[in-house]
Amino acid sequence: FIDDHGASPVASITTFDLEAWINERCDGLTARTRQHTRRVLHRFFAFAVKRAYRDGNPVAAIEKPTAEETRPEVFTPAQVRRLMIRAAAIRPKIIPHLALGFFAGLRASELAGLDWKDIDLSRREIHVDPAVAKKRRARYVRIEPNLLAWLAPHREEEGPIYYNRDAVELARKKAKVKWPHNVMRHSFGSYHLAAFEDAGKTAAQLGHAGDAGQLFAHYRALVRPDKAREYWKISP
Repeated sequence: FIDDHGASPVASITTFDLEAWINERCDGLTARTRQHTRRVLHRFFAFAVKRAYRDGNPVAAIEKPTAEETRPEVFTPAQVRRLMIRAAAIRPKIIPHLALGFFAGLRASELAGLDWKDIDLSRREIHVDPAVAKKRRARYVRIEPNLLAWLAPHREEEGPIYYNRDAVELARKKAKVKWPHNVMRHSFGSYHLAAFEDAGKTAAQLGHAGDAGQLFAHYRALVRPDKAREYWKISP
């Protein structure tokens, strides 16, 4: 945007200028990309208004594009089982990280900040501390029987959950699976909802504060109930 309009006073940029620029830049790209581009420009001009560099935000008059519906990508139960088997053979210490991702649905940032002392196997619950939770909301995540079976042999009193990117990548290659964005969390949300048929419960487990709408928008892929039952039987 600076390359094209950097020499212009910020107060001189019009809605027409912005709409034409977005149309040219995003030609052939997805509606989601147009949404993102509009959102970034809106924030920039909101800053300019706040600093009294101009009157009014010209992006506000540009209609928000409607993003196409996309389903999150998830692993099949067979793929998850194959990946866990390969990981156990390559680097057993990586198993808790993968198990917590697939069967507790923790965010990557939550996994990175999780400590063994926050995992209570006897009470079968994980305490996600507000220091690592998104929006600083603490929550308890239930440990399902198969997750308990994966975690128990690796139990430590305290310390971070072991992670090694190279080990995960090697296990992925050995298991012959791709790694879609956020696949562990998407798989958890989709199979949890299909198995337990309780959107509020699944949303709470994911840390959406009971927001089932966000669950359906971002973490629900269509999976059959029989596949969901198979998923929650994946054990060592």
